[in-house]
Amino acid sequence: MPYNSGNSVEEIANMLRMGIPVRDYHQNFNRKIFLIPMAFVTIFLTIIGISVRDYIEDHSYNHLEKETMQLARGYSNSLSLASEASRVVDGFLGEKIIGAARLVGDHEGEMTPEFLRSIAEAFGVEKIYVYDGEGVITATYTGEYLGWRAEEGHPVHAFLQGEADVLVEEIRPDTATGVNYKYGYYRMPEGGFVQVGIPAQEIKGFLLSFQIRSLIERIMLDETIRGSSFINNEHIIIESSLPDRKGRPIEDPKVLEALESDEEQGFINEMEGRRVQVTLVPVMLNGSRYGTLAVTRWTEDTDRFINQVTILGFVSLAVLWGLFLYAIRSADKKNKRLLALAYFDDLTGLPNKISLMETLSRELRENPPLRGGLILLNLLNFKEINIRYGYEEGDRILKAMGEKLKGLLADEGRCFRFTGDRFIYWSEARQDQASLEDLAMKINQVFSGSTPSGSFSEPLFLRMGILELGPAYQRVDTILRDVSLSLDSVSGDGARNYSFFNEEMERRSSREKVIEKTLRKAVDQPEEEFLSLVYQPQYDYRLQRVTSLEALARLTVPGLGAVSPVEFIEIAEKRQLIVPLGDRLMEMACRFIKRMERKGYPGVKVAVNISPIQLLQEDFVQKIIAVLERHQVPASSLVLEITESVLIHRYETINEDFKTLEAMGVEISLDDFGTGYSSLARLREMNIHQIKIDKSFIFNLRDDFPGEFVTGEIIAIAHKFGLEVVAEGVETRMQWDYLKTHHCDIAQGYHLSKPLDEEKLMGFMASGGKPD
Repeated sequence: MPYNSGNSVEEIANMLRMGIPVRDYHQNFNRKIFLIPMAFVTIFLTIIGISVRDYIEDHSYNHLEKETMQLARGYSNSLSLASEASRVVDGFLGEKIIGAARLVGDHEGEMTPEFLRSIAEAFGVEKIYVYDGEGVITATYTGEYLGWRAEEGHPVHAFLQGEADVLVEEIRPDTATGVNYKYGYYRMPEGGFVQVGIPAQEIKGFLLSFQIRSLIERIMLDETIRGSSFINNEHIIIESSLPDRKGRPIEDPKVLEALESDEEQGFINEMEGRRVQVTLVPVMLNGSRYGTLAVTRWTEDTDRFINQVTILGFVSLAVLWGLFLYAIRSADKKNKRLLALAYFDDLTGLPNKISLMETLSRELRENPPLRGGLILLNLLNFKEINIRYGYEEGDRILKAMGEKLKGLLADEGRCFRFTGDRFIYWSEARQDQASLEDLAMKINQVFSGSTPSGSFSEPLFLRMGILELGPAYQRVDTILRDVSLSLDSVSGDGARNYSFFNEEMERRSSREKVIEKTLRKAVDQPEEEFLSLVYQPQYDYRLQRVTSLEALARLTVPGLGAVSPVEFIEIAEKRQLIVPLGDRLMEMACRFIKRMERKGYPGVKVAVNISPIQLLQEDFVQKIIAVLERHQVPASSLVLEITESVLIHRYETINEDFKTLEAMGVEISLDDFGTGYSSLARLREMNIHQIKIDKSFIFNLRDDFPGEFVTGEIIAIAHKFGLEVVAEGVETRMQWDYLKTHHCDIAQGYHLSKPLDEEKLMGFMASGGKPD
């Protein structure tokens, strides 16, 4: 049967799940509505395609021109540098030769072979000859040519007869060996002269690599280059990759016109019946035009690319039509699947949170007020199930829970998968607290004593938040907020696993928001004094004085006053503020340590409580190192107090972090020892310095307590493991004396002192820091 457009989203989703075709719902679906626009789109795309083709052609040729220009520009710079390099290198060699000759000539001692060899090695020259005033060689470090006289017409004789005191020749063959050398001469003040020579073979090869011919040969290694030439300022080709063009003048009018300009030029030209990209780049030397480098590239690849783009455009248009026709045929099926995914949970088959919100919104619009009540169920041990049994088993359990809830509640109302491990049930029939409580007990009975998955062997622990609906509720977000608050308010004492929403929960939620706001200010605005530290002294029995302090956080909230650490720490953890809050407290503690040093207490240690969430941060150790360095606080002044809960998650990694910190000098203290997690078995392997016995063990140290004390045994065992023992919560003289008798290392508690602010602490320390 057809459905009209007024049906609710939930009804549409249910219709889809029952397999009713989407086309029956969308009565007005008409293919002509899509085909006619598609025809116009085709015409439009054809016009656009032609324009794009022209654009691509222009863009491709411009890109080819820029690419060729960049290539030619690089080689042009190489030519400029080659010419400059020849001049610079030649001048450098001349200075090197004359420097060596002058050093020899000005030497006042004997011209020994050893002295001449040292000069040759220092300057990197190969020939040093010392001549007398007649042009006869009198000294050389190799011993060759001693007594040789320069004949008339020889370059050496020419310098002898000349008037110059210093002369550097061009590279020439040696008259004896024929090897190319660059020689230089220096006339000595007392008569005679020195000749110094450097072999020019390597230098000549180096300079030749910069010559035009070599550069053009390198240009032609690029397979995309058609040809390359160097044209002088007279428009004569003095070097070319095509030998038959060398020495020929330029005759192409288009090229001649471009050569007249001092600017770089690029254009498309015809050559040998084929299109080429011509690029002309001036070669500059010392600010003047030395010539022009011409590079030509074939355009065939670019032309081929443009043709391919044109063909691809028409093929794409045909494919587009095919896809469009296919999309029309499959639209109904896809629409059905998308709607099902949007409004139903794929795992359990139940309507999801979106469906719940749409349903509540529709009912608020059409049938106010809402009747009945909502029950929000949460599987408490779901995270543990995933860890111990795997995520696949967790999914099977959720699916089985969904089936049980549908079977139990289908006749009474509607069930939804709210979030990961939460289900929500809306019963319109049960309209008072007693009937809703009866329903909660019914749910408990279904899930007690049996498990929904065969491989899961443990009971499921549920908790439920219950909200009574009525005229007061006009917004969906308010409904979901209040039912979530009722769930979060379920007591953990085990008396019952459900809770009804009441105004106290709302007040508590408002209080949490105020505290959260203050915490954020305390973290983001350190100058605001919402957050402070007090310090409780710790007395060392052996040294008979206070050796350490425990830093305890305090928070003052405007309008609420002082807030218990138990309360605001829990809120900080819930609102992901515990890490920045812990960083802030560590900064405050380190500044306090520095002030203690200045006041004459450099050896007093300060213990700071660390949240397990902080320990799980990958950069935890780096942060500790950074804050110690920032405040220049010795690592030995800091004690990190951690709880036994760190033994649950990532124990090995955290223990390695402890090892790193202890190696620096930071001490690790295990707080609340003896309260759980059987950490006694791990004491031997844990990288910690001390344990703090939980105050419950100290409280039991009473004269009227009939049982046997185990605190002494705990101290003894810890000492066997090489650990220091701190007892907290010491309030009486009897407890104090018992701990001292059983060799406890450190005591902390009201018998010694309550937590003190910094001013009162200084007075306590000044008075001796001992119990009354």
